[in-house]
Amino acid sequence: MKCCRTILLAVSLSISLTISLQAEESSKTLSTHTYDVNGNRVSASEIAATGSHRSQTIQSINGRNVPIESVEERIISESAGGRVVERLVRKFTPNGQLSSTEKVQIEENKNPDGTINRNLTVYDSDLNGRFTLRERLTATASKSGEVERTETRVERPDINGGANLEELRIQVVTGNEKDSQSDLTVLRRSAAGGFSEAVREMSQTKVDTGGSVTTTTEYNAAMTGKMELAGQRVVQATKNPDGTQTRVVDVYGMVAPGRTVDGYQSGAKLREQQVIAQRLGADRSVVETFSVRRANLESGHLGPEYKISETVCSGNCLPPVLPPVLPPVKK
Repeated sequence: MKCCRTILLAVSLSISLTISLQAEESSKTLSTHTYDVNGNRVSASEIAATGSHRSQTIQSINGRNVPIESVEERIISESAGGRVVERLVRKFTPNGQLSSTEKVQIEENKNPDGTINRNLTVYDSDLNGRFTLRERLTATASKSGEVERTETRVERPDINGGANLEELRIQVVTGNEKDSQSDLTVLRRSAAGGFSEAVREMSQTKVDTGGSVTTTTEYNAAMTGKMELAGQRVVQATKNPDGTQTRVVDVYGMVAPGRTVDGYQSGAKLREQQVIAQRLGADRSVVETFSVRRANLESGHLGPEYKISETVCSGNCLPPVLPPVLPPVKK
């Protein structure tokens, strides 16, 4: 579900997707292993993060560690009213050669009510190393009581060298730290030039002393022009006394893999359950496992749990590292 990843990027804007600038230098290393069909442990990747720099390597077929991505951030300017940050993302080929560079400029401006307006501009490098505009996102936030509204304008280049407004994303967040609701609507430009609703994502989060429960429901525009249920995720997060946490994610979808489209008559069904469990190692490292239980297509009952990956974070890992990005709901 490519659209959801784009939505998250637009809503968060200046929230770093990989690393964040900190006043104090900190470092950590994340080593990830996957498991093959026979349950054998296979080295997948390693991420080393120090301050505002992050690099990721994978193991080649020759057993060597080769880079696949590096990220570096620097503050261009900073004042009481906001700051400008530049992020460079370098991507490499499987043999370790630089293939492309992405430049992201993030500008933040603080409002009197505590909200922040953010501009995010993404550039791609060409074969000659010149940067060209890929996308520009401008988010304007306003707050009234417990209601915060953020409107994000998404512009992309046109054939004339300018930029066209292609999407409008409107998010309204209400409630408090114990009980909050989020309603996100994505409007996209049609071939005729107007805007129509393409995606809607509604979520509710309830927090107590033991953890939280977040229910997210997504709707997509159908061929009829009406909005139809696309899927749902229910995330139950439990806090552990040592600072780690466990997340159980129930993923509901409308269409079962390999089956005809009958979901709209019978409603969303449980497709899989993801378990992201963290524990504290003896050396104060944080060990995170990602496991999946898939539902039987006939009965709907969950099958056995299969471990997909394990990530060990050493260094400055507490509070716990964020769980991995969840796979999209299948449609």
